[in-house]
Amino acid sequence: MMVDLIQKQDLHYYLYQISQNNGKPDSTVNVSRINGALELNLITGKNQLTELEFIKDLQIRREVNAYVKLENAALSDAERLEDNIKNKVRRYFQEINAVKIDKIYVPERYDNKSVKDPLDIDIISNHFEDSDFKNVLINLKMSTANTLNTLGALKEKNKILQTILSDKQ
Repeated sequence: MMVDLIQKQDLHYYLYQISQNNGKPDSTVNVSRINGALELNLITGKNQLTELEFIKDLQIRREVNAYVKLENAALSDAERLEDNIKNKVRRYFQEINAVKIDKIYVPERYDNKSVKDPLDIDIISNHFEDSDFKNVLINLKMSTANTLNTLGALKEKNKILQTILSDKQ
């Protein structure tokens, strides 16, 4: 999940760079990946612990409570990112007619597999100076960074909790 998010960040930066005339469009870069929403499926799923009194060790109880709060924050951040992609980014590219409908509706496309590169970088590049394009990139940058930061903190909290639990055995 984190690797995918970092790759998405790289794509956002790539689009920013070429929009600022700091780079040339690279035909090998699949800009359509910007439309892909990632779903966060934590191994434990959404933790539903509401009372931790059954845990007698105060340190463990505090760490589990902190972990659950961080897990819920990570889920919220990932949901906001997914919502941003599904409801703002995709809509923006549809509004500027950057979606190559012929790539989506070719005869072999009825097998419901993903479509390779359905966005037209040439059309997108005509909108680099638009405030809407800049807002899409800004929102993606912020929501992706928030999700990465929270997931990184959750990963660290998981390591701490594992260490505490193994030390208590």
